[in-house]
Amino acid sequence: YAIDAPESGQDFSRKSRHYLDSLIWKKQVTVDILDMDSYDRLLVYTYLSDGREVSHEMVRAGYAWHYTHYDNDPTMDSLQLSARNAGLGLWEDKCPVEPWIEKAMRKKGYKSLEIKKMKMDGEIDDLRMVRRIPKRSE
Repeated sequence: YAIDAPESGQDFSRKSRHYLDSLIWKKQVTVDILDMDSYDRLLVYTYLSDGREVSHEMVRAGYAWHYTHYDNDPTMDSLQLSARNAGLGLWEDKCPVEPWIEKAMRKKGYKSLEIKKMKMDGEIDDLRMVRRIPKRSE
């Protein structure tokens, strides 16, 4: 719940997926259904047999972002800050591109390398900035 992991094709997407697989593949988990979002997706907490929550573990390891647009859990903020400060997972990259920014920019016709450069140059840092970027002319 309240995380976003790298999209297919983004840096660290495979590592993120492998880490998730290592946590849950062929393992018994407990799912606590919270709600349904506007896209009819279930919002859940998923617990491992030892009681750890999967989204917390993904953020703790640096393989997902805490998606603060939908959640303001200070524990998740702390986990993300710790992972970032330690350079774990996607935080090995000094300027990782959030999946929601990547998706929005791809819809405007930009390619991943262009998006990465714009992020590094400070042209895009949040969705408000993305909205101001014009569609890419071919």
